[in-house]
Amino acid sequence: MKINSTVALTLSLLALMFGAGVVSAAWGLVVGREALKGITQPDTRPTNPTAQNAPRKEEVVILQEEALIAAAKARMSGAASSGAPAAIASPSPAITKVVNKVAAVKLPISVQTFGVFLEVESVKQQGDMLLMKVNLKNTGEAAVRFVYNDSFLSVNDDKGAVIPATAQGLPAELPPTGELFSGTVTVPAELVEQAGRLTLGLADYPNQRVQLQLPNIPVGHQ
Repeated sequence: MKINSTVALTLSLLALMFGAGVVSAAWGLVVGREALKGITQPDTRPTNPTAQNAPRKEEVVILQEEALIAAAKARMSGAASSGAPAAIASPSPAITKVVNKVAAVKLPISVQTFGVFLEVESVKQQGDMLLMKVNLKNTGEAAVRFVYNDSFLSVNDDKGAVIPATAQGLPAELPPTGELFSGTVTVPAELVEQAGRLTLGLADYPNQRVQLQLPNIPVGHQ
């Protein structure tokens, strides 16, 4: 009788374990189905191995292209409404004025310091020499002396090179009477063939208090 009770208990436990296993399997199947609802099998075609990520990348690219196209259209419409393209700029007025000012220098040109007036009236070539007709006058309070050598008379070309010069007909002492004195400053023509402009300088003797300088004297165009 004791043995039958043990067998019956064992069979009961096995039946309970089997039933529990069946119930657990059924419950797991239900839970798994609920969890997999709405999930589809990914596209596994060889030409598109990353199909799940492709839609997001394509969407980002489309948004960037739309933004670029919209910005380009806005710039194009703005340029069309404003007339000429911004890249075509007119010459700088300041640069134009400077160029025109230099190009417009014509004789005679003059300068005055401390009542002493110096003028270059004309420039012409005669033989192998270039002659500058020069006028001097003094409206100051005292006479002014001049020595027409390299220390007090200078001629430079537009590159700064020193050109040897001599003077004829100009007074050694310029009285304060306002009288106009004329003479010539002569330089070798071959030394100024490549020069477009000359600068004439003259200082009084001996103190060099009166400093007269005339730049941009045109050469060979008068």
